[in-house]
Parts: sequence; structure tokens; C-alpha cells
Amino acid sequence: MAEKPAIRRRTPTAAEQERIRKAIKEESHPEAMEANRELGRKVLAKKREAVAATAAVLKTLLDEKERQQLSLADLEAKTGIGRSNLSRLWNQSEPGVTLETVERIAAALNLRVTLIPQK
Repeated sequence: MAEKPAIRRRTPTAAEQERIRKAIKEESHPEAMEANRELGRKVLAKKREAVAATAAVLKTLLDEKERQQLSLADLEAKTGIGRSNLSRLWNQSEPGVTLETVERIAAALNLRVTLIPQK
């Protein structure tokens, strides 16, 4: 059996150590910490908006599926997407769905997806 190569860790140079210390000091500054928290809040807000928009689109598709009285098997036949995957879309709190999947389901329901840019 071949021996594993030894992992050699390089010691940072004095200049690298100084850059690391400076970066840590800057990140520890109260203003930088508050800026990072604010950025985190903005990212979470955008994620919540995206999840809400996705949920609204999926709810519209589910309502239309039910209006047309289609089963998951019917939708599977029309889209080529497995029943378990279709079910997962409507039952997960934050489904990871692609635009392509949404378009395939919409087309199977005789709907069209239109993206409207945000201002």
C-alpha cells in the first residue's frame, strides 16, 4: 500500500502575520462588526423575499393543478418530473426549485411564466 504524502504546513512570513493581525483588528472594530451585521440582515431579508416569491409561484401552480383536477401522476406524465419531486415542491418549507422546473410545470398546466424585473 502506498504511503500517504506528508502534509507540510508552511509558517506564514512576518509580513503575512502582520496582514493577518491587521485584518483581525479591523474586523474586530465595532463599526466593522456593525457593518457586517447590517449586511447579514440585508442578505437574510433578500432570502426571505425570494422564499416568499417562490412560495407564491408554487401556490399558484398548485391551485391551478387542483382546479384542473390533475393528480401528481397526471402532472408527472405531462412534465417528466417524478411524483415524489413534485410533491416535495409543494410540501417543503423552502424548496430549491429552478426556473426551468417552474416553466415545465406551468407549461403542463397551460400557463406561462413571466418575469417582471424589480425596481
